[in-house]
Amino acid sequence: AVDAWIPFTFNSPEDRGSHYLDAIARLRPGVTLGQAQGEFLATMQQIAREHLGSSEGIATLLSPLEIEIVGQTRPLLFALLGAVTLVLILACVNAANLLLARATARQREMAIRAAVGAGRTRLIRQMLTESLVLALAGGVLGGAIAVPGTKLLVTLLPADFPRSSDIRVDAPLFLFTFAAAILTGLIFGLVPALNASWTDLRESLHESGRSATSNRTTLRLRSVLVISEITLACALLIGAGLMLRSFLNLLRTDPGFHSEKVLTATISLPQAAYKDTAAITQFSKDLLTKLRTMPGVRQVGIGSDLPWTGWDDNFGGFGIRGETPPPRDSFGARYHMASSGYFSALGISVTRGREFDEHDTATAPKVLIINQAMAKFWRNREALGGQVTFSNHPKESDWMTVVGIVRDIKDTPSSSAARPAFWWPQAQQPFPMNELSIIIRSNIDPVLLAGPLRQAVHQLDSSLPVAEIRTMDRIADRSYATSRFTLALIGLFAALALLLSAMGVYGVIAYSVGQRTLEFGIRMALGAKPQDVISGVVRSGMKLALCGILSGLFLGFAFSRYLGSLLYQVNVADPVTFGLAALVGIVTAAAACILPAFRATRVSPMAALRAD
Repeated sequence: AVDAWIPFTFNSPEDRGSHYLDAIARLRPGVTLGQAQGEFLATMQQIAREHLGSSEGIATLLSPLEIEIVGQTRPLLFALLGAVTLVLILACVNAANLLLARATARQREMAIRAAVGAGRTRLIRQMLTESLVLALAGGVLGGAIAVPGTKLLVTLLPADFPRSSDIRVDAPLFLFTFAAAILTGLIFGLVPALNASWTDLRESLHESGRSATSNRTTLRLRSVLVISEITLACALLIGAGLMLRSFLNLLRTDPGFHSEKVLTATISLPQAAYKDTAAITQFSKDLLTKLRTMPGVRQVGIGSDLPWTGWDDNFGGFGIRGETPPPRDSFGARYHMASSGYFSALGISVTRGREFDEHDTATAPKVLIINQAMAKFWRNREALGGQVTFSNHPKESDWMTVVGIVRDIKDTPSSSAARPAFWWPQAQQPFPMNELSIIIRSNIDPVLLAGPLRQAVHQLDSSLPVAEIRTMDRIADRSYATSRFTLALIGLFAALALLLSAMGVYGVIAYSVGQRTLEFGIRMALGAKPQDVISGVVRSGMKLALCGILSGLFLGFAFSRYLGSLLYQVNVADPVTFGLAALVGIVTAAAACILPAFRATRVSPMAALRAD
C-alpha cells in the first residue's frame, strides 16, 4: 500500500481523550514483556492520581507486534501444518507398505546374496540406500513443484492474510525439504530393510521360494501399516468435515444486510477544499441527487463505512439519560455516519423507529440511530426515544434522541455477536469525515453503474478520484475467504489421504489374495460359491478398515481441537461429522476390497493345484 507520515501533535496540552492512539515501543535488551507491563501499570496508576476523574480505570495492555500482525492466522497455519504432517506420514506409510511388498518379492534374491557372503548389515544398507534414492527423488520432484505451487497458493490466500508477499521458496526451505526427505527415507525404509534381512536361507531357497512364517509376518506388518493409513485418513476426513459444516453454517448465517445488486465505492474529500461538516454534507447532498436520477438506481446512500470492511477501531463513549453503567465500566459503542437512504440501500432493516431523512439537518434536533446490541443498554426501558450525550457536563442541547433501531451486523460472519453501534446523521456529526462510502442499490447489474458513478462525481468535482469500486457481493465473498481457503486445503489433503489409504487397503488385500491362491482353489474345488469367497475377502479387509477407523476417530478428535478457533457453530466432537467420516472410510475400504475379491473368484482350481 501507499503510505505517508506527518508529524503528530495534540490539539491541546490538556487533551486527555485521545484514546484512539496506538503506541509502539521497542523493549530494551533483557527486559521481558511482563516487566514492561508491570512498569506501565504503575505509570498509569500514577497518572490516575495526578489527573483525578480523567484517567481512572484506564490501563495499558502490552502485546507483541508479531501477535498483532499474524496472531489471528496462527490457528489456521497450525491446522494446515498438522494436515500436511498427517499427509506426509500417510504417504510415507504407504511407501513403506509398497517397499515391504517389494522386499517380500525379493526374498529369494536376498537369500542368494546372503548365501554368497553378504552380511545382514550390508543387506540393510542396500535396502536403505534404495529407500533413500526414492525419498530424495520425491524430495527433488516436490521441491520443483513447490516453486510454482507456492505462487499459486499465495494467489489463493485471503486478501487480508498478513505478510503474504513474504511467502516464497528459498534456500532454507530446500534444505529443510532435503533433510525431511532423508529422514523419512531412513525411518520408513527401515522396516522393509529389516524385514528383508531376516532371511531363512533354507526356506527362501526352497523350490517354492516361499516361507509361510515369513509371509504371515509380512502380512501382519503390512496390515499394521494399512491400519495406520486408515487412521490418518479418517482424522483428516473429520477435519475436512468439520470445516465443511462450519463453512455451510457461515453461509446460512443472516448477515443483517442484503448484498445483491449493490455497487459500492469510496471517495476521499481533500481537507483543503472540504474543511468542515457543512461542505462535506453539501457535496454528499448534491451527489445523492445526481445518483438518484441515474437509470437503474433504486436506492442510494452515503456513509462512513461499509459492513464487513474492518471498521473496528472507532469506539466512542457516552452517557444515557436515566441509565448508569455497571460498576467500574462505562457505556461505549462503535460510531458511524450515515445519510438518508443509507440503510435502505444496504438492505438493513429498521426494526423500530425510522431512518434518517432530509429533515435531519444541522439546525434540526440532534438524533441517533442505534443497533439492537446498543439498545440493550436501556435495561428497564424502551431504547427508542431514549437520549444519549457525549458531553461530561451536558447542557440540554447536548442530548441526542434515538429515532431508530436497526438490525445487528457482526464485524465478520464468524464473529460471535454484533458489537453495540450507533450512527450520526451526516449533517449532525460532531467532526468532519472526509472519506465517504457510496452505496447504490440497482435494478440491473450493478457493475454497469460504475461508469455513470464516475461521471456524476466528476461533474461535481473533476479532481476527485473514485476508488474501490466493487459490488457488495464481492465484499461479502471476501469475508468468507479464510474459511473457504482452509476448507479447500484440508479437503484436498483429506481426499489425497483417502486415496492413499484405499491404495493401501487394495495392496494388502491383493497381496493376501495372491498368497491364498491355493486356498481359494481348494475351496472352489470343494464347492465354495463365488459370493462366499468374495464375502471372506471383503471381511478380512473390513477388519483392517474398522480398526483404522476406530483409532482414526480418536486421532480425529485430537486434530479437531486445533481447528476449534476456525470453526463456526460446530462442536469439535460433532457426532454427525464423525459418523459421516467413519461411513466414508468404510465405503472406501469396501470399494478397495471388491476388485481383489472378484479376482479371487476367478482362480481356477486346477491351475492353482498345478501351480503349487
